[in-house]
Amino acid sequence: MTPPQYPAKNSLVLFSGLPGSGKSMLAESVAQRLRLPLFSVDPIEAAVIKSGIKKSFETGLAAYLVAEALATEQFKLGSSVMIDAVNAEEEAKDVWRELAKKQNATLIIIECSTSDIALHKKRIESRVRNLHGMPEITWERVEERRRVYTPWKEQTLKIDTAGELEPSTNKAVRHIQECAQTGVPMANNELLNELDLFLKTYEQAANTRDFGNVSPLIADDAMFWFTDGEYKGKSAIRKAFEDTYASIQDETYTISDVKWIAVDQQVSVCMYRFRSNGLVNRKRQVYAGKGTNVLKRINGNWQIIHEHLSKEKE
Repeated sequence: MTPPQYPAKNSLVLFSGLPGSGKSMLAESVAQRLRLPLFSVDPIEAAVIKSGIKKSFETGLAAYLVAEALATEQFKLGSSVMIDAVNAEEEAKDVWRELAKKQNATLIIIECSTSDIALHKKRIESRVRNLHGMPEITWERVEERRRVYTPWKEQTLKIDTAGELEPSTNKAVRHIQECAQTGVPMANNELLNELDLFLKTYEQAANTRDFGNVSPLIADDAMFWFTDGEYKGKSAIRKAFEDTYASIQDETYTISDVKWIAVDQQVSVCMYRFRSNGLVNRKRQVYAGKGTNVLKRINGNWQIIHEHLSKEKE
């Protein structure tokens, strides 16, 4: 069987999750499918301990640093790299953030968990890894790690490993290939739903024909480009909206065919089609065209910092 063609763009793929979450098995399956080097932190730490250094916080740190060094050498060869590690604390996560930044690599995070607690516990109790100097993980230790596990700030693909391995592998492979091609991680469903909800709220607020409802959704220094000119700052944008409300009566404004072309926790961009159906000088008129919005998270809330509407040619 011919191995799948992997995009040339450098990618740093992290498999993160609690012990027994199924990340190692999934990482190995994906590595075989994509023919990528995979470095697992626990076996590296076992090798460090085997050299005669007593297991401690320092041996765990050393394992991360060795994995980082090995990954760096692979990047020099133009290869993407996969890492298998719990990555519970921010300090561990920062190792990979900095590496991706130094190597100008796309950081792709796959976060593994299992919705079946009984299965997770069974995995831990039956697991025998035989790693030198490293005792088998207990369920109590898993709970300790859970308490210090911090959520990723970046986009993650969350995979529930309670199911079959093959579908999870297929899902992870698709995600990695798409991210590598675009250079940005694909958004998870939760974030996309959040962005879609914001855009729907904006559409509904515009249809109230009261700028007071629209105002909280627009940044103070936003720039809007409408078919009749540019409007910078919220006061200018308010006037443009209110002039439109005055000139078009009984209007219904709709947004459709939304495509998110760049998605991130802090800044996201979408393209869409818009349609305005209303009365102008007592005559029914329809305006339609294409729009682009740039959204930025400000003080925890999404706001529009740029909108560009272009009317379709008649």
